[in-house]
Amino acid sequence: MERGFFVLQTYALAAGEAVPLADELLEFGRKDLAHLDGFVSGSAFIEETRQTPEGAREGVIVLMHWRDRPAYERYRASGVGRESSGRLLSLRPKLAHYRGFADIGDLTTPAGHHILLNVPSGALLGPDLAQQFRDFVAERMGAAKGFLGARILVAEDESEVAELFAWRDGDAYRAYRATEAGREGAQWLLGYKPGVARVSLRGVVRAS
Repeated sequence: MERGFFVLQTYALAAGEAVPLADELLEFGRKDLAHLDGFVSGSAFIEETRQTPEGAREGVIVLMHWRDRPAYERYRASGVGRESSGRLLSLRPKLAHYRGFADIGDLTTPAGHHILLNVPSGALLGPDLAQQFRDFVAERMGAAKGFLGARILVAEDESEVAELFAWRDGDAYRAYRATEAGREGAQWLLGYKPGVARVSLRGVVRAS
């Protein structure tokens, strides 16, 4: 079954710049992307402020969902796509391309707390690692109070797996982490040395 093609854009910004950029990208999505053939949805997230040697930094993470890569490439080759690339490349986003692997639970109910993991495949093939994470969610998270759903993606080159977890709110996530299943799950995850981003959803644009 075709689960779609995903583009993950990550922007590192100075303090105070994340919300304006996220709002600008959402407006662009509503105005210029929502009606395009093959566009499914786009979500903008704000990453928690962190302290660096250069001072406080914020982040914006955008996840775009397309029907397939050809639809995305048609957009990239269009006037709208070229104009957008010229504007956004000046911000030097990190780009990653994924294939959809599995959607679990309810990803349409508004969630107050999201966690994005990026996990190197290591010795495993991307789909094999993705299946392990799918089983992990089903067995250890699925019944947790306040857990809404998860989206699991595999990098095109199968070098990593990305997982986006949606919780009702931060309290529900922290309550799960305090349980035996949550503690065991955290230890299991640490074995994969994931990159972790705690983000809040700023908005979603869906195809019109």
